[in-house]
Amino acid sequence: MNKKPLLQRTIACLAAGSLLGASTSLWADQERNSGFYIAPSIGGIFPDSDRQLDDDISATLGLGYQFSNPWSLELSYLTSELDNEGSSNTTDYTQYRLDALYDFTSSGKLTPYGIFGIGDGKVDHNWYENNDTFANVGIGIKYALNNALALRSDVRVFKFTEADATDIGLNFGISYLFGAKSTTKSAAPAKQKETDSDKDGVVDSKDQCPGTPAGTQVNQYGCAVNNDLDNDGVPNNQDACPDTKAGAKVTDNGCYATLEKDVSISLNITFENNSDAVRAGSNNQISAVAAFMKTYPKTNVVINGYTDSMGAESYNKSLSQRRANKVAEILTTQYGINADRIQAIGYGEANPIASNDTAEGRAKNRRVDAVVKATKIIVQE
Repeated sequence: MNKKPLLQRTIACLAAGSLLGASTSLWADQERNSGFYIAPSIGGIFPDSDRQLDDDISATLGLGYQFSNPWSLELSYLTSELDNEGSSNTTDYTQYRLDALYDFTSSGKLTPYGIFGIGDGKVDHNWYENNDTFANVGIGIKYALNNALALRSDVRVFKFTEADATDIGLNFGISYLFGAKSTTKSAAPAKQKETDSDKDGVVDSKDQCPGTPAGTQVNQYGCAVNNDLDNDGVPNNQDACPDTKAGAKVTDNGCYATLEKDVSISLNITFENNSDAVRAGSNNQISAVAAFMKTYPKTNVVINGYTDSMGAESYNKSLSQRRANKVAEILTTQYGINADRIQAIGYGEANPIASNDTAEGRAKNRRVDAVVKATKIIVQE
């Protein structure tokens, strides 16, 4: 079959193919609007040479529905008036089509699409009229001006059944989608990871005290706060017992340490004869016991009171108890040792450390000892 407008058809196909190859990936960047649209266009009809009709301009009006997926359905009407070859007569050329359009992926505003459908064509010569069904396929390209309006061009091949004719159509027009909304996904700005050079938990842009040593407790501005709230020498971030009392001996994790064995402290405390009054100058000895107990807050102390052998044994025991009680009272009232940590016991003339036969020996036996009770070193949980 001899095709008269071969050059025009070739140019049309190449133009559409070039547009189609210019685009790649829409669906990654946009969501698709759905709704009804209108698509008017003008173009050209290139009839089969066997029809003996000249090429001419055509006008098309399409009404369609665009789905949220890549598909659209479109009902179109085309009309053209073609000159007969070698004659001044004209022929009315009309089409009614139902097409399915499929949008391929693209980038930017370009969207290529494919077409296939069926229709009914009418060729009305002066001397006869011919109606014929056809199938058509084609490719096209859309350029979005905004969310609703797009420029549109396509090329189609129409294959008629009864006339065994193949016509070609080329169209240029617009499409307008009713009720279109913005669907472009705004790309969230990339969140830049901020640095924290001194690793104190405050990023450099907000750190008013850069370069703080590792492990230092800082405030919201990156400046050091009291790094040892209980002043035990153990930083807060390493302190398992952050409320220890000042002056207490602690382990490496900031908890109270206890003694491994009992510690006996001999107190050089003297009393007036037959009296429980502590003589002036003896408080230094009691102060040493208090300081030791504050160093080991988990300890208790036993105050042991003794007398010489002069006098009745029962009286001496009572006197030694009063003397032990007096030392316990001084520890509590003057040095703040909790009374629950102190036990006072009077032993009277028992357990002498020197001979009661001499004045010097009896003076040594009138004594008070402090025994600080200990347990194995533990860590306070």
